Amino acid sequence: MAGKDKSAANPDHGEYGRVARQYVIDLRDRYRFRSRWNRRFFRFTGILVTVLSISLPLITVISFPQKDLTIAVIGVAIALSTGLHSFYQWDKNWGLLRRSDFKLTEAYSAWELEMHHAQSLVDGPNKEQRRYDATKALLDKASVIRGKESESYFDALQFPQKPGPAGEKKPDGQ
Repeated sequence: MAGKDKSAANPDHGEYGRVARQYVIDLRDRYRFRSRWNRRFFRFTGILVTVLSISLPLITVISFPQKDLTIAVIGVAIALSTGLHSFYQWDKNWGLLRRSDFKLTEAYSAWELEMHHAQSLVDGPNKEQRRYDATKALLDKASVIRGKESESYFDALQFPQKPGPAGEKKPDGQ
């Protein structure tokens, strides 16, 4: 797994670097953390549902004590895993968080490039203005990325639909 960026520890960027790391890199690292958990839950529940679903027909033909209880517990585990996946949509959130991570990493890399370019300038006031402008643009872009991620996350959340007659789903609002 990717660790902290070496550039995140670059002291050449001074206060601008501290601000960028504090907001952008910390935000990106939170996305990475959440993404890992969404991936784990998605994979775990997918494997669990698959294994339990495959084992259910076999268990029904074998005789053993507590067979009915075992079948009931397996059914509940399948329903619970499926319901949780349907509600939390771990697969979609995993992708959403990874895309946000990639966008923040790209924005941070562009900022670093601009900061190194500004560092090479001889003109003092212009150099400082470029560093400020680059950092402001980075923070603005990170804010937009965060806003889109939050909006997409909450738009995707939905309560599992109760099937209507003959398994048809009811339209929203009914």
